Amino acid sequence: MQFKNVLPVDRAGVLSALGYRGLPADEQTEAKLTAACHAVQQAAKPRFLYASFPLGAGLRLGTSETTLTGRDIAAHLAGCSSVLLLALTLGQRPEAAIRKAEATSVELAVLMDTAASTLAEQYANEAERQLRQQTETQGQFLTGRFSPGYGDLPIELQRDLLRLLDGPRAIGLSVSQSGILLPRKSITALLGIADHPVEGKLAGCDHCILFENCVQRKEGNYCGKPSL
Repeated sequence: MQFKNVLPVDRAGVLSALGYRGLPADEQTEAKLTAACHAVQQAAKPRFLYASFPLGAGLRLGTSETTLTGRDIAAHLAGCSSVLLLALTLGQRPEAAIRKAEATSVELAVLMDTAASTLAEQYANEAERQLRQQTETQGQFLTGRFSPGYGDLPIELQRDLLRLLDGPRAIGLSVSQSGILLPRKSITALLGIADHPVEGKLAGCDHCILFENCVQRKEGNYCGKPSL
């Protein structure tokens, strides 16, 4: 599916991700940020797809052979009767544009890479908003997103999710042998579905695979907690 609305890159989000945290960027950086956001905006071809599966014993997805493992996803899906799988991508063109920029300006390439990651997250939020609205009109409710690699949910699950969604054929989204999404500016996630309001449960920093290198944690923040 294609998104109906074109989202502008969140400039403040890009600067925050780069460590500016509310501090003004210099004039040269602002100019390059404008160029980076424009280039990413022009290159991005965001598409997404989704499908729901009933949750069986052992968190098995419908009649498939895929089961969700780990105590964090079990806690997240507590009270849910089914799960919605979501996948989205900005396509291959942003990565090609970033590689081209690297030949002339590393700073511009870094800004473009961060802008593309930020934009992918924005479209994930928009897809979730649409799906949440659609689900609630049917008298059901969604948890927040929970992605493979978060907490103790194996990143290798990406492959199963894309197989179930037919990601390679539907939107050109595949996964490497190490579990990395290709194109890289892509996101997969699971959302629990219940017949009553549910929030899910964040895994917590202690179980996250990014624990050692997470910039947010080192600055006293964590996923789900607004930065100060």
